[in-house]
Amino acid sequence: MQAFVAPAQAPVDRNTPECIELKKKLAAGFRMIARRKMDDGIAGHISCRVPGTHDEFWVNPLGLFFEEVTASDLLVVNVKGEIVEGNRPYNQAAFAIHSVLHSQRHDVQAICHTHPPKGTAFAAMGRKIKIVDQTACSFYEDNTLVTEYDGVVATPEMAMGMHHAIGNHRVAVLQNHGLITMAGSIEQAVIDMLDLERTCELNIAVLPRWEEVKEVEREAALQAKQVYTSPGRLFLQWQALVRQIEPMKPHYAGTYGASSAAN
Repeated sequence: MQAFVAPAQAPVDRNTPECIELKKKLAAGFRMIARRKMDDGIAGHISCRVPGTHDEFWVNPLGLFFEEVTASDLLVVNVKGEIVEGNRPYNQAAFAIHSVLHSQRHDVQAICHTHPPKGTAFAAMGRKIKIVDQTACSFYEDNTLVTEYDGVVATPEMAMGMHHAIGNHRVAVLQNHGLITMAGSIEQAVIDMLDLERTCELNIAVLPRWEEVKEVEREAALQAKQVYTSPGRLFLQWQALVRQIEPMKPHYAGTYGASSAAN
């Protein structure tokens, strides 16, 4: 694997109003996943690239349930594996996966990876998702199946294999593993995970008659994809999701205060 060499960059202030809001949104995303019981103990991770950097990202520390993570718990890790901010260890798989994908996918701001029940069950089938409804259309021509599973992703080499298998797709089903989403915003990465889990659930429902399934036609799928990935839909969906998790304690904002991450 060719080592990633980050270009020189000016010192970054990670506590600007923009960065604080991103941390709050990232913490809110953990609660959204947890509320739907799509997390997996202390496994799974969501990350966000630190604005103005080539090689740093926020990620959840090892040992916290998704429902416990607050904005002030988040670590800043660089692609060398150094903890730049924070006082907890990180998950080695989180570092391997997110450091490689963030360094290789410059179009990606946020990455969400977990092992949700329906998605993981469907992943064991070794099949690509079928576009069975308009929610699934969000992933039309933008999803793939990663068939290689060599155990817990513990090294950059294993993560690079995942990256090559995913290519430029936005989401992937990871055979015998789980789901992963990569997007240009935290909102889309998290909402994509919720939508992908639902898509896998519907795919499981039609498995007994798999060969008879009629997928959405191309033109209709493209039209629905445009609607489901539109800024307006993501904005309104995110606001609704934040309202659902606002009462959860401890509050996702942590020491940054309980103002909403809906905007």
